[in-house]
Amino acid sequence: MQDNVFSRSLITGPLERALAPTTAAPPVWIARMDRALAGVEEAVESRGRLKVGRLGEVSGLIPSPGVDRRLVRLREALGGLAEEASAIRDEMRREVERAPRLGPASLRRFHRRAAALLLGLEEYELEEARLILESVNTDIGAGD
Repeated sequence: MQDNVFSRSLITGPLERALAPTTAAPPVWIARMDRALAGVEEAVESRGRLKVGRLGEVSGLIPSPGVDRRLVRLREALGGLAEEASAIRDEMRREVERAPRLGPASLRRFHRRAAALLLGLEEYELEEARLILESVNTDIGAGD
């Protein structure tokens, strides 16, 4: 497995593994994807309780309207990502109830949506890390 910063993420790791190429039967893949999406929902909910993860810890350090706006945008983005994870799970369940053996087109569609969700989560985490870094690494005495 390729070692990269995103594979170590608690929020994206399970989804990344579920999206990896597999020879598993569709019901096994669907169950794995459902668990991964449930994990995304749980991790996002947990971050929400913690004031958007690590951001809640640093948002008060530097009074800045720019930082506050970015924090609001990140909170909104995180909420949208959670909604998308829920929507994918709900749609997969409905489709499996209608036709327990999903066809290749349905599987590809769910795979594409989950891959787009993964990309959004990775972008969120990167922006979150940037904001934290910028919030704690101030240039004290700049302009003196």
